[in-house]
Amino acid sequence: MVSPASFPVIQKRKLFEDVAQHLRQLILSQRMKEGDRLPPERELSERFRVGRPSVREALRTLSQMGLVEIRAGEGAFVRKPGLPPFLKSMGDSLSVLIRQDASSLLELCDARRILEVETAAMAAERADAEDIARLQAALAANEAALGTPTRFRVTDVEFHRAIAQATHNRILLFIHDALSDLMLKTREMALKVPGAAPDAFASHRKIFLAIKARERDRAAREMAIHLEHVRGRLEKALGKRR
Repeated sequence: MVSPASFPVIQKRKLFEDVAQHLRQLILSQRMKEGDRLPPERELSERFRVGRPSVREALRTLSQMGLVEIRAGEGAFVRKPGLPPFLKSMGDSLSVLIRQDASSLLELCDARRILEVETAAMAAERADAEDIARLQAALAANEAALGTPTRFRVTDVEFHRAIAQATHNRILLFIHDALSDLMLKTREMALKVPGAAPDAFASHRKIFLAIKARERDRAAREMAIHLEHVRGRLEKALGKRR
């Protein structure tokens, strides 16, 4: 005999969820493209045969997903794909954590190692000529910024972003962008250690050469070494040890 537990209660969907799902499919299928204005609330209400409050809630849901932008007095427009709001929220939450506990920068460094070692390896496999040119330009900017701490930090982040771009994986790039402000804070602390900037640039050059040579394992190894050095400098700056 079939157990009663095999028949879960079917949850009734709310009207706004159905409206949001339909509009989402229109956007994701590119039947509505970036910059397109969605029909006015009244028209959407008539088309879907739902109340305007349901339409407004559906548009709010799409806005939270990062699919539409609601402009006061103008309406709702399809957004250019960008950093999903939930990832931005994650970055903001981590920023609060780090302000409360600077030692969490070490945890961020550990997370970066998990993420960026494989990112470098993937970049070595997937980078095209445009990616290599972008990486080379980022590396040159990083070298030119030696002796200028604020600028060096920015070019450091830009170099790592170029690696994420070279993977041709949007999720990796989104995650990098969500953490970019935190990464600047990491650099600010780590670069207080004497000699840190020249060492970081030397590591960046080794990583670039490995990616350019399309040597996956070497790129991963050089990134792992680089991030281990970064962690060591953070420990010194924070006066901590594992």
